[in-house]
Amino acid sequence: MVDSMEYNAKKYPIIHLYEEWELSPNIIKTLITCGITNKAILRQMHQHDLNDIFPKRSQIGDKIFFRCKLQAWREEYRNEDGGGPKLKQFGLQITRNQCYEPDKGD
Repeated sequence: MVDSMEYNAKKYPIIHLYEEWELSPNIIKTLITCGITNKAILRQMHQHDLNDIFPKRSQIGDKIFFRCKLQAWREEYRNEDGGGPKLKQFGLQITRNQCYEPDKGD
């Protein structure tokens, strides 16, 4: 959970989703700081947005992990929506089973 009072789940309910995805507090802080504060924004994100959010080479792992979780969530959303409008993927078809799930020791 993000400890900062500024990034609490009452102010930003999206934090619950980010925690469900097991994103690190640093990734959550980055997303909130960049204004990624609701599901509507997540649905509209493009690859170039990820490049802006995670611009440093040292953040490549965070970007990959977030992108994978986002794609799995979008696929789940599409299925719950009865196959509603196709959401733009990042040119990759990644299923939930292909997402890296960190071990507790990582």
